[in-house]
Amino acid sequence: MLDTRSGLGGAAAKALDRETPPPGDPGPEGEPWSGGEVEYLTGVRHATGPDLASADIECHAGNGALACWKKEGDGLWITKTDSQGWAAARAWVYAWDRTKWRYIKLMECGIGSAWRVGEWRECDTDIWEDNTRNTWGGRGSGLRLRAVGEWGQGGNYAWVRNDDNIS
Repeated sequence: MLDTRSGLGGAAAKALDRETPPPGDPGPEGEPWSGGEVEYLTGVRHATGPDLASADIECHAGNGALACWKKEGDGLWITKTDSQGWAAARAWVYAWDRTKWRYIKLMECGIGSAWRVGEWRECDTDIWEDNTRNTWGGRGSGLRLRAVGEWGQGGNYAWVRNDDNIS
């Protein structure tokens, strides 16, 4: 489920659940950086990208790049949509601790100038599914997905649940 609201308020605050972004969310500009640490992911090159029509894929475009999250297999995908030098998919990962979203880490899957427009990189990750208990006793995870490029970050992000089989 995508939710690009930058915060919750009023009646929406009562609906605090695992489907909405963390409450009081200042948006991607206010993301914690975990002491500046970023998990740079490795991946493989693909001539074509993921099946964009699949319900298993969530994508977000921004500043000459398209970033996608594939729920099955926890794959982070990135492609350039114009001739800029580099692009990256960034995912701020949160875990549900039974009462609130807890920030975990920032992951990045990037491509450089050797990559042609339309070529994709898939980076393999591993974050909690809804059927997996996490470190804090809750189940599941969510992420803020953002496409960034040489000319800056896109304005918005997409809130993506890792999967939707809430138990």
